[in-house]
Amino acid sequence: MDFARHPDYASIILPQRAQERLATEPLTRGLYPTRVGHFPTAHGHGVRRDAEAATDWLVMACYDGCGAVSLAGQDYRLTVGEVCVLPASVPHGYEADTVRPWSVCWLHMNGEDAPAFAAQLLGGGGPIAALAMAIYRRAFASFVEEVQAARTAADWRRVSVSLRGVLLSADGRQDEAAVAGGLDVRAIHRLMDRHLDTTLDLDDLARAAGLSRYHFSRRYKAATGESPIDAYIGRKMRRACELLQQHDWRVGDVARQLGYADAHYFSRLFRRSFGYSPREYREQSRN
Repeated sequence: MDFARHPDYASIILPQRAQERLATEPLTRGLYPTRVGHFPTAHGHGVRRDAEAATDWLVMACYDGCGAVSLAGQDYRLTVGEVCVLPASVPHGYEADTVRPWSVCWLHMNGEDAPAFAAQLLGGGGPIAALAMAIYRRAFASFVEEVQAARTAADWRRVSVSLRGVLLSADGRQDEAAVAGGLDVRAIHRLMDRHLDTTLDLDDLARAAGLSRYHFSRRYKAATGESPIDAYIGRKMRRACELLQQHDWRVGDVARQLGYADAHYFSRLFRRSFGYSPREYREQSRN
């Protein structure tokens, strides 16, 4: 599929003259964009680049679906509510899931400050981190409008400065504290991930956050755009996808690995999440 020509997708490459100017001006050479776009439900989206072809830093945020990312020979999974950053001059690849392809908004950037902004965005971990998605998407949409309207050297200079604001809006530590009133969303996600094989309810999650059910639910949804239980089930279902691809276990065995004693209930949740039964997903993902 030619994503640049598809009517539902946006892909903007900054003019070469604008890129050259931004790379040399004192106010912009530290950080400037080179490409920007968004791909909703990106069936068939996938790219592989060697070190020579990876000329820019890539920031890609996933707001629906999921996909695979590889960086320097290591494999990762990018899912809803997460961002990945792939550095320049490092071999990498990425591909939307064949059954539940991701929806992503992305930008390419360059400049001597790019590593520092990437480190701040990721919080010092690997190439993937949790993201305050609702806030990031609003900032990103405004940024795309600004890029689309840019015509003059002054416009491109403002675009470059605005890029810093977009990346800081996505700073998980800053946004989660500001938007969720001090709620540590990353800690909640780590708790969920540690209990994918058991069961947590809203009381458990609220207790871990030191909040009432009502206030926890409101703050979590404000920070992430989804309810905490939907997020927890989503993480379980994405783990189910991995298990179905990696093993030939029966559906009931997969269900038990994720804390579900009732395989039929698990299958209903899985179909609600992906539109396929677990067996259908396994067949599709292996074809």
